Amino acid sequence: MNYRITHRTLYDYAAPVTVSHHVARLEPRATATQTRHEYALEISPAPALRKARRDYFGNELCFFSIQEVHQRLEIVTTSRVSVNAGPPVAPEDSPAWEKAGRLFRDPVSPAVVEPYEFIFDSPQVRASLELADYARESFPPDAPMLAGVRDLTRRIFQDFKFDPKATTVATPLEEVWEKRRGVCQDFAHLGIACLRSLKIPARYVSGYLRTRPPEGRPRLSRLRLGGF
Repeated sequence: MNYRITHRTLYDYAAPVTVSHHVARLEPRATATQTRHEYALEISPAPALRKARRDYFGNELCFFSIQEVHQRLEIVTTSRVSVNAGPPVAPEDSPAWEKAGRLFRDPVSPAVVEPYEFIFDSPQVRASLELADYARESFPPDAPMLAGVRDLTRRIFQDFKFDPKATTVATPLEEVWEKRRGVCQDFAHLGIACLRSLKIPARYVSGYLRTRPPEGRPRLSRLRLGGF
């Protein structure tokens, strides 16, 4: 499947800004199932400093600085990618979650070292006994791994309220858990923390979803999602 993606980010500041520093994480990754054919990043006003590097996880980053007075910043990326994913795995056919979890108990096989690092706490995600208890309802004994993840996602959707005013990018997960509200990135962090609390590796991913609208309805085009 071939995709052409245009992503536009626009900042309108309440007052003129003299200097601003940014990092863009917008370049599609090249993976075993995704080929990146084209990518372009346009920034207005033109940055005085711009450099790129790849981070530890393989994401392409663009650091840039605007060093002139500006009250608006526009960032536009255009990408063309091909996705060659294999047939989806039926959740019920995935291995039992306990069996999958045992792969990541010390000593860990070299074959699973890469996912193993996503079992530990990170700045936005901390495991806890309380989250393990919440997650365990979706993971009864011998439950297929993907079926459990799907059920956990369903429960987070039901138990938490989407509220764009409830949190910021700095809101700790403990506050999201207490308030039972937040936005997509909060719920992704919650899902990750629940799985890690069961000693199951999980990481944050973001990307685009091509929607399938009902007949006669327009296709949604403003989707960039965070998930786990």
